[in-house]
Amino acid sequence: MPPRILTSDSNWLRLNQDEIFAPFFSGYLNLLKSDLKQIQVMDHAGNPHQSYYTCEQDHDIRNQEWKPFQIIEGHCEVFGYDFSETLDIIQERVGRILKCECEILL
Repeated sequence: MPPRILTSDSNWLRLNQDEIFAPFFSGYLNLLKSDLKQIQVMDHAGNPHQSYYTCEQDHDIRNQEWKPFQIIEGHCEVFGYDFSETLDIIQERVGRILKCECEILL
């Protein structure tokens, strides 16, 4: 049985502690890296130049296949965190508003 979901205030109080947020966020990044597709960009000589991760979906609300925060929702559920509050905290910490969680790994 998943843990009870924390209230927004309790959620905020817990995740604004570095010693709690850091392992939670690190685990989330590992989930993203394992669930999203990594794309290798090659230079003109065919050597790997850079890579990035993608959800492989158009970031458009009309796209019914697009689930912009599916991974973090599941990760929050495991820990009993409120998804909306957690997303707000993550966006505050990364310093930008996210349209999709694949943007975290940019």
